[in-house]
Amino acid sequence: MAEEGTHNESKLIASLRSGSVHAFDALYDMYYRRIYGYCLNFTKSQKDTEDIVQEVFIKLWLNRKSIYVDESISNYLFSIAKNKLISILRTNIGSPHYEDYIDYCETIGTEDESLLEYKEFADMVERGISKLPPMQQRIVRLSKFAYMSNKEIAHLCNITEQTVKNQLVSGLKRIRSYLDSQDACFILIIILACGLTSST
Repeated sequence: MAEEGTHNESKLIASLRSGSVHAFDALYDMYYRRIYGYCLNFTKSQKDTEDIVQEVFIKLWLNRKSIYVDESISNYLFSIAKNKLISILRTNIGSPHYEDYIDYCETIGTEDESLLEYKEFADMVERGISKLPPMQQRIVRLSKFAYMSNKEIAHLCNITEQTVKNQLVSGLKRIRSYLDSQDACFILIIILACGLTSST
């Protein structure tokens, strides 16, 4: 049954690539509710959710020719939704932790009863960062909050890029240790996946 559904979806994607409005409508009907529910979990706003979902499907139509027939349309659509969520939530809430929070929710499942509320999550991460030595705090905040590259941080702090990388790795390990002590092991994957050590 699953194979048949996958086959039908592949046919719809092929038709969509050719400009079929019928195929677009069919994919819209298949995924609208799922994407709407996913976004609403985070925005808690009907208007924001509707705006995001609309943008997701507009982008699907505009980029239809670049979608591969054997590509997972589900992953494609939810990836767009996630990026839109991060953008709108970062603007509305003004916090750099929201991207991590979305990853965290996806990791343990938004229906999991152990799911932390956003404020609790952000507070916990903040407490972990505040326990770092001053230089590590500054480097982590510049990278994570100001979205500066390692090169930019090195120039600003008058240190080498390697020192920046070393301090980020050390800072993440300290945050990990703090979260371990708070019985927040499920958050560790998010901290390690933040991309701080790969900034260039």
